[in-house]
Amino acid sequence: MLMDVFDPVPPKTAEAYEQMLARRSRPRVAGARKATSPNQAGRPYPFCVIQGAARIPLPPTMTSNELRIGQRPEATDAARSKRISVSEVSDLLLLSSGILKRKLSITWNKTSRPHARYSRLQFSRGVPSGGGLYPCCTYLIALTAHVLRPGVYHYDAVRHGLDRIRVGQYCSHLEAILDCEVRNQFDFFFVLASRFERSAFKYGHFAYKVIMQDVGALLGGMEQIAFCLNWNTTVFYSFTDRLMANLLGLDERFEAPFVVLGVRSAQGAGIAPAVPESGTPGAQLLTAFEHRERTHNVGSLGFILDIHRSTMIQQGDQRARTATLTPPRTLEEKLRPISGRYLVPALLSRETAWGQITDRLPDLSLEKLLAVIVFACSAGAYATDFCGRAGQLPLLRAEVLVRRVTGLPPGLYRYDSVSAELVDHRGPSYEQILRKSFPRHHDIDHVPVVVLLVGKLREVVDTFGQRGIRAMNAEAGIFAQRAYLACAASSLGCGAVLGFDASVVAAALKLDWRTEVPLLAILMGPRKPRAVAFDFQLPLLRS
Repeated sequence: MLMDVFDPVPPKTAEAYEQMLARRSRPRVAGARKATSPNQAGRPYPFCVIQGAARIPLPPTMTSNELRIGQRPEATDAARSKRISVSEVSDLLLLSSGILKRKLSITWNKTSRPHARYSRLQFSRGVPSGGGLYPCCTYLIALTAHVLRPGVYHYDAVRHGLDRIRVGQYCSHLEAILDCEVRNQFDFFFVLASRFERSAFKYGHFAYKVIMQDVGALLGGMEQIAFCLNWNTTVFYSFTDRLMANLLGLDERFEAPFVVLGVRSAQGAGIAPAVPESGTPGAQLLTAFEHRERTHNVGSLGFILDIHRSTMIQQGDQRARTATLTPPRTLEEKLRPISGRYLVPALLSRETAWGQITDRLPDLSLEKLLAVIVFACSAGAYATDFCGRAGQLPLLRAEVLVRRVTGLPPGLYRYDSVSAELVDHRGPSYEQILRKSFPRHHDIDHVPVVVLLVGKLREVVDTFGQRGIRAMNAEAGIFAQRAYLACAASSLGCGAVLGFDASVVAAALKLDWRTEVPLLAILMGPRKPRAVAFDFQLPLLRS
């Protein structure tokens, strides 16, 4: 088990879990994983499929074809008076959680070859996921009748439809769960839940960290698409877990809600229909339903559930909150090289470029590098219940390892979120990190830039308690999704890496693992020309 290679005493809190992972050594972890390689016959399905629920088909094609990255529609009177439609909800679900194309790119990743076989085909989505496992399920809670009939729905990515879990008005339940006013403030909520075994199948005890960042990547994708649709969003990290799980009908032994995204139109939420509130959610299941899975392998789930319970909020617990519904801020001038590009082509071309990033093409320019980092830190709207209207991702900071960038000496830099510049040059210390920390299939010797995300562990726990660990890792996932999107729009290669040697990285960055921890590495740079270029886009995106 991975726990054995980290620490003889298993951690019981998310903070101790993060500190344990900050001391991990990649070779030892890789050895442990090799000795306990997963059984592929019992591999979980990469999609959340529900059986036994009524299904509502969504529009069969994209309806919003003019979406632009980091840019809202023109603020005309018609746009201001427009309410959210089912077709727009369909577009967001498809671009963030749905199937966009078939995976057939040839990379250095050892699992690429079987993807060409029909029996092992895999599909690409708009957001990345650790190991391509996609443990996140998307639920929608409709409050106003002009969007959908009020109730609880599950998004079926395979058939692009909504599974109806409950019908009824649950405003008062949501107000108890979120501890804030909901009625006439929001049109609907997206709830991102995760099935633990889907990642634990491959990553064992490390899966909980992968899940937290996967949730953030999906959240970041939804936020950017919602911004382009001219919606206002608020992220709720703090909610009563058990009440939310009961409302969604989740089995707490295998799955749990992680984050809630509240949405309203630019003109404000509609009026909730004057219908009687539904009774206790547990007694109001529309139909018996279940998640379709091959097996229930619970070997690593006991450890993961212990960590998860330490982050849960029980009914009546005190919560730290600075709630706000302020509109998103305008993008800064430094983001202009990326904003305005078409969103759908960027999502279609987004992929992890294992071994395809190179420094043998014309150098990456400092202007383009800064545009990607600034966009990843501050694109779109990031209003949360924890931090209010945050201009940046407040729970992390970025260290940038520069190997080859035009106009910038090689070395280690810190990204200053206030000035949006790289400062504090510390010399060419990247060699120790790059060569000792990362797996070979990244071809790390040819990667011009590595962005290392550092989490403010002590500050997070002191301010938000154990719950803050989930928000901190979610912000790392948000950064990763934005970086993927910006790199795709700028024709750059990008790859997010969790499986690095954290002990070497922490030592090179001189981190005290009791106060700061390495979270994620983003590799970026020019991409090698593709030997073949077929369009495997699905007809669903063609209007």
